Amino acid sequence: MTNLFSLTLATILSAFLLINFTHAFEITFPVGPSSSSYWVACKENILQWTYNETDPKIFSVALFNVDTKKLNGNYQIANSLQTVAGTAKVRPNCVEAGDGYFVGFVNSSQYALNHPEIYYSSPTFSIQPNTSQVQSPTSSSQSSITGSSSSSSNDTQSNAFGPANAGQTPTTDQAKTVKGAKDGAAQVKVVTAIALIAPLFACVSLYLSI
Repeated sequence: MTNLFSLTLATILSAFLLINFTHAFEITFPVGPSSSSYWVACKENILQWTYNETDPKIFSVALFNVDTKKLNGNYQIANSLQTVAGTAKVRPNCVEAGDGYFVGFVNSSQYALNHPEIYYSSPTFSIQPNTSQVQSPTSSSQSSITGSSSSSSNDTQSNAFGPANAGQTPTTDQAKTVKGAKDGAAQVKVVTAIALIAPLFACVSLYLSI
């Protein structure tokens, strides 16, 4: 019984240590409130990220703001990006310039405006007026990637880099709770942690009762 308990405990703890690596997406540009790391409204901007082999092969990108007066809901600004590319050029809509913007990497195959499945949400960053100069990562020159589409090449470019909701104002029903969007990925990890820890406590209780 002791050996069985030890094996079960080791298995659960090993799985628990892997929780944080379920999705390892991390945006490296733009990053936080910085004078040299921002996007420009109405223009093509660089999005850069890191990943590991556990991440989905493709994802879409939705734009949010912590202030719903600036952006009430979310806008899909890129569709079906290839994870392995590590970089893309995206064009946010002509949104109001300011702070508090962040992006979510979301499920491409089951995208829903009301309830997108969030793989990862970025720290907040700024979007400057369209009169500002577009900034790029200084480490290396970046190239654009195309999203997957069965339509023409022009449609593909629009789907990949253009705002899918351009010119539309989300209704109250469409509005995504921003806090829920930012917490979405974290909630997945919390639920996973609970699911793994529960058997651990059950094993401990069983062992102590013997």
